[in-house]
Amino acid sequence: MFITKRHFITALLLSTIAIVTSISASPTYIHDIATQTIEGTASSPPFGWGYKYDIGFSNLEMNIQLQILLRGSAPDSSLLQTWEDGIENMWSKKFDVADRSFRYHINFDVSFTTEASGSIDQSVLVIDGQGSGNMFNWYTISDQGAEYNGQAAAHEFGHMLGLYDEYTSGMLDPSDFIDTTSIMGSLDGITYTRHYQAFLDWLQPAANGRKLSLTAYDPDWVNPTIPEPASAAIMTLGGLLFALKRRKR
Repeated sequence: MFITKRHFITALLLSTIAIVTSISASPTYIHDIATQTIEGTASSPPFGWGYKYDIGFSNLEMNIQLQILLRGSAPDSSLLQTWEDGIENMWSKKFDVADRSFRYHINFDVSFTTEASGSIDQSVLVIDGQGSGNMFNWYTISDQGAEYNGQAAAHEFGHMLGLYDEYTSGMLDPSDFIDTTSIMGSLDGITYTRHYQAFLDWLQPAANGRKLSLTAYDPDWVNPTIPEPASAAIMTLGGLLFALKRRKR
């Protein structure tokens, strides 16, 4: 059967319509968002503090970065690694943002520096010895023992994200919320979805009206293949041109 020019154009139009329809029906997802700096203040009289961090979205993952300037005593590399691991293990990959057929992991990246230059998000005075620290003063040994150094750093990191304490006599939010099972209420605690609400709110406007939510992190989750309309159209057109040329021989 010979393919006429009319048949070719008809086939091309039908194929284009099929591709567009397929893409329209395919799962939608959030595109990359350039890194932004989030700043604010929290108040729990007589306490008050500022928080600052960078947040961006790329390759279907949310990335939160924070650089901390260390002053005072110089912690050794082992303690620095303990602080970094304690923070990232507590906060990273605990929840995903659910978006219909897609899920986006939430990652945290904290770095320490002793150079007061560049983009500094928080400043901490390091005190050599054992004691009860706070957001601005970290002891080389937690008042609960060296084994709690990582959890202590993870707790103070929560304040750097703008979160309140959740234990009696702490820097509580206006509702005086208490939960000693959380990392903001106890060094033995964990993170909950409420601690990630600000990040969800930041991402929500990019969802084009879809309702995002937080769900438990799933390391085995595989997102649907993202359609590539340009590639599909080129392949279809190429196939039709090849068929047309072959029939003319």
